[in-house]
Amino acid sequence: MRRTSIFLDPDVVAAAQRELGTATAAEAVRIALEQVVERGRRPRRWSDLPPLELTREDLRKMRGDLPDDPS
Repeated sequence: MRRTSIFLDPDVVAAAQRELGTATAAEAVRIALEQVVERGRRPRRWSDLPPLELTREDLRKMRGDLPDDPS
């Protein structure tokens, strides 16, 4: 880890600390940065997700309430 000096708005830091439940500004900044990185790793749209391949039998097992296939 390295030490860095940055200028931060004290009101914004205090609000972030309250929201995140942190005791220090450094902890609030660390958690906020980690959350931004994690958010960037998540798919941004439903179309970015891999296809969900479920059969009718899978649905029956999961829900337990679908009628038998009429065909």
